[in-house]
Amino acid sequence: MIHVGKLGLDQLDIDEILFNVVKLSDYWIQRSEAPFYTLGRNVYMDGKTPEYFKEARRLNPKLVDHFKDLYINVQVYLTHLIGEQIYLNHEFAYPSFHIFESNPAFLNYPSNWHTDYPYETLGLKNDTSSSFTVVIDIPKSGAGLEYIDGEEKYLAYNVGDIIFHKGNFLHNIARLKEYVAGEYRITLQGHIIRHNDRLIMYW
Repeated sequence: MIHVGKLGLDQLDIDEILFNVVKLSDYWIQRSEAPFYTLGRNVYMDGKTPEYFKEARRLNPKLVDHFKDLYINVQVYLTHLIGEQIYLNHEFAYPSFHIFESNPAFLNYPSNWHTDYPYETLGLKNDTSSSFTVVIDIPKSGAGLEYIDGEEKYLAYNVGDIIFHKGNFLHNIARLKEYVAGEYRITLQGHIIRHNDRLIMYW
């Protein structure tokens, strides 16, 4: 159901990614009263809207400028895992970031159990749909994914993990375990789908 691997990021890679996420803070969008942000827009929150496509055109070039090596690493890893070349596609938003700044509100943050269906929102076929997460930063108390596989289970995250799954089962961002000021939970989020005879990654 879930594949977990290592992307091969070292501390210098992580530090550079975090530096660039902060550098692009003008493009962060606050998604709740608590300090939860995304870097740019995505299908599951913004839908098939003019804002989604406008922001994709504006932000995609900046994302690839600042995270080129990260995208290449993800493409190489997933191409090897799936057995078919993965491409970026400028029509849709590139994979980008969930950003949770540590806050007491996240100790009891409302659950959002869901399955992934961004392909439906974009009007794409579901023959190749999958989702992935790359773990960039987590609180010292940990972070992870809750999911249902007969019973409720918990997958603990580690920095540098890449988590790949079909997205067609109930899952949920696990709540913060302990509040410590100044910590973050930052992940690269994306989906894969076949579009115009190519497997593409988008968000």
